[in-house]
Amino acid sequence: FKDIKQYDQSELFLLKALEIQEKAFGKNTPRIGTNLANLAALYKEMGQYEKSEKIYLKTLNLFRKHSGENHTSVLLCLSSLADLGEDKRDYDMAWNYIDTTIFRASSLDLGVHISKGWADSLYQASFPSNEHIRNLLIALDIGTRLLEKDKRIKGAKEKKLIILDLANKLTNKWINDLSSEEDKLKTFIVNAYWLQNNLNSDHEADYASRAFELADENKSVLLLKATKSEDAYRLGALPDSLVKQNKTLHQKRSRLKAQLLEKRSDDEKMTLRDQLNSTTQAIDNFDNAIKRDFPKYYRLKYKTISTEIEKIQEQLLPNTAMLEYAITDSVLHLFMVEKSNVKWIKKRISRRLLKKKIKALHHCLSDYVDLMKDEKKSYVAYTQLAYWFYQNILEAVLPNDQSIRNLVVIPDGELGHLPFEVFLTQPASKQTIDYKSLHYLVNDFSITYNYSAGLWLENMAQKQGKVKYPGQLLGICANYEANLDSNLMQFRLPTEYELREQLTPLPAAREEVQLLRDQFKGFFAFDTLATEQTIKERATDYSILHLAVHGILDEKRPVLSSLALSENGDSLENNFWQAHEISKMELNADLVVLSACETGYGRFETGNGIASLARSFMYAGASSLVVSLWQVNDLATSIIMQNLYNNLVDGMAKDEALSKAKLDYIVRVKGIA
Repeated sequence: FKDIKQYDQSELFLLKALEIQEKAFGKNTPRIGTNLANLAALYKEMGQYEKSEKIYLKTLNLFRKHSGENHTSVLLCLSSLADLGEDKRDYDMAWNYIDTTIFRASSLDLGVHISKGWADSLYQASFPSNEHIRNLLIALDIGTRLLEKDKRIKGAKEKKLIILDLANKLTNKWINDLSSEEDKLKTFIVNAYWLQNNLNSDHEADYASRAFELADENKSVLLLKATKSEDAYRLGALPDSLVKQNKTLHQKRSRLKAQLLEKRSDDEKMTLRDQLNSTTQAIDNFDNAIKRDFPKYYRLKYKTISTEIEKIQEQLLPNTAMLEYAITDSVLHLFMVEKSNVKWIKKRISRRLLKKKIKALHHCLSDYVDLMKDEKKSYVAYTQLAYWFYQNILEAVLPNDQSIRNLVVIPDGELGHLPFEVFLTQPASKQTIDYKSLHYLVNDFSITYNYSAGLWLENMAQKQGKVKYPGQLLGICANYEANLDSNLMQFRLPTEYELREQLTPLPAAREEVQLLRDQFKGFFAFDTLATEQTIKERATDYSILHLAVHGILDEKRPVLSSLALSENGDSLENNFWQAHEISKMELNADLVVLSACETGYGRFETGNGIASLARSFMYAGASSLVVSLWQVNDLATSIIMQNLYNNLVDGMAKDEALSKAKLDYIVRVKGIA
């Protein structure tokens, strides 16, 4: 009733519930605290501030008496009173309660003297629990609003930036200490909220570098979420028994921290502190053992990806610029990083509109049925959308320097489904259908993609240390004609049988790999030799992997996404090379080409990051990948792949070779791929 503004009904039900609780448990018990707080919040929304404050204070005293001054229930009441002070425009009241919340959450008597030193002290504080961090963030959020409203504050804009930066760091600190997946998802939502506040604030132009770093750090946190989850042990080959041990230790530590917050005797608290110290030491010992015995898991689970603008600019070549995006509900943030310049543009575009446009472009590029039905209509739809994207998400930040020929694109969310190469830099004629004469973005730039600038930095370091292996290319061409042979399927699960049923032949794949065999040294596997066993045994010995196979995405469990190899009835391998199996490999490949369907088209949800087969190859050590974003006609794929490898043989760099292969295809064929 409160949500639909029926306040009288809400008040009636809350008072009745409170009456029932008081009869059952008494009037001076914390059990009635939640209903009291809800009633106080209702009166605040109704503008009955005196009633609200009186009930909040009653709730605060109840929790103080029964749970202690530093309990999280007390902190929540303090924040609610600060929020009430903001609504009343009693800013002294609001600041005082924020001050008390900071003290009770961190045990630091800092006041609200906002400065860099103040923020550093709070970040370094030893918080009793993650809930204390959460409650401190609530108070800090109120503080950012007060800085905009309280005209007495000097340097309010700078102080707000300090709080926003602190909130970002505290949220990441919170995430790193969580073990529950549900808690992590909630934290990622909080993280996204603070990032949105930060980016949408009224920053000075010289804040562009820090805003870029914040956006990319947030992206990197989301990216690592998949590996900082219960699936991480799959990617890092950690035994189930150790996973369980790790989870048990963290749960025990959380439980002991919660017990220490309760009202207890000094002796009981001393015993609990001893147990907490012992458990923390056990966690440290466990982490050290994991670091020693399971280095890959340790890197995936515990590493952080940092983004430092200076290091990125050091690695950028003079002819290369990095384009990074951050999406909020109503604003698209575009960052262009060049060797000695950072540009930040804000475009007011709703996320809903972006999703609609992306879906429409994806349909134009992948639905061949519509193309055959009405070629002109499809042409007009594509050209209008492709030019719209250029105008709205790219043109404003494109470098003025004509020497820039390469773009490294770091998309965000749904933008990761866009092939920037097909954007049109000029409007197209509606009178004639002529794909060849259109001016695509790929005409002007070679384009590569990455998931975050921090990960790009790691990849650059990885490429510099890459060892070239004598065997040049491993080519795999799967055959799906014997998919459902009963003799071959006797060791398979029903779900595996169902997956096989969906696999259609790729007629041009054999010719594609046969042509590569004529151009490159290496090993080429066809038919019953193109199996999971073959690829696991040989993949580490080649600098180029070309896999002409179907890709299968598992939306619910991305680590179970797979590449479908030929079925040979193997009792040990099911011939679905899954993402978690790929990630455990130690590849030495400079280039992996996934000449398959939708191998890069992963999930883009808050807290999930990008879940795709492509990322697993990156974990395995591959420097560069070529993947598809939608179901591709296998003949078109074959032509582009032939062009790509011909260009590599001619000595072109990988990004230039792929860009030229796409342009050659456009010239050769009437249409786009």
